Formats: sequence, C-alpha cells, structure tokens
Amino acid sequence: MVSSPSSIFPHTMTTTFSSPGSNSLFLFPDRNPPDGYLFVCSPTDLQTGPTSFRWPDCPAYWYLDPSGSKPLTLEEASNLGFPQLELTTEACVLSWDDMVYIGIRKFHEGKGIDSDG
Repeated sequence: MVSSPSSIFPHTMTTTFSSPGSNSLFLFPDRNPPDGYLFVCSPTDLQTGPTSFRWPDCPAYWYLDPSGSKPLTLEEASNLGFPQLELTTEACVLSWDDMVYIGIRKFHEGKGIDSDG
C-alpha cells in the first residue's frame, strides 16, 4: 500500500493506492504495468470556498503520456495492471476547552469589548 497525504488545515485529504485483498501494489502481481504517470489534483483544487471543500470531478487518474492529456479510463488502467485508486477524506475539528472561551469572553468584557458583536 502506498499513501500520499496532502493537507489543508484543518482538513486532511489522504489518497491511498492499494489492491483490494492483496499486499501487492499491482492488481496483476505477475506482470508489471507499462511506464505510466499518476495525476493527483492540487489540494487547492479541493477548496470551493473559504470553508468549503469537495472532490473535483476527476481528482486522480493514470495516463501513459507525460503530458497527461489522455487519461486512462478505470477499466483501461485496471487492464494494464495499474493499482486501483481509493480516495478518502478526513475532516478534523480543532477547538479549545470551554474554559478558554469563557476566559477570553471575560477578558473582552474587562476591556469593554462586546464579545457578541
């Protein structure tokens, strides 16, 4: 299994390349696929707004030519022996304990700042 993580704080995208039910990198372990290339979209392609993210229509694909202009279909890539792509998304929320927010609110009130405004 080969993993290629990219992160967009506080969200993390992990793309995993594996062959189901096998420890082998290739779907056909007895033959190697031809020389090829894997296109993986940039993490910025996942962001649709300041706090909005979604997978693009084609986030990753295999291709044989270095320009990437002719992506292989899933069936073509599989027939040639390239690993199956599995795309997963993990989202993490980071926050402080409630006591920190209460302390910040009291600090703001002491300074005359309206925390609700």
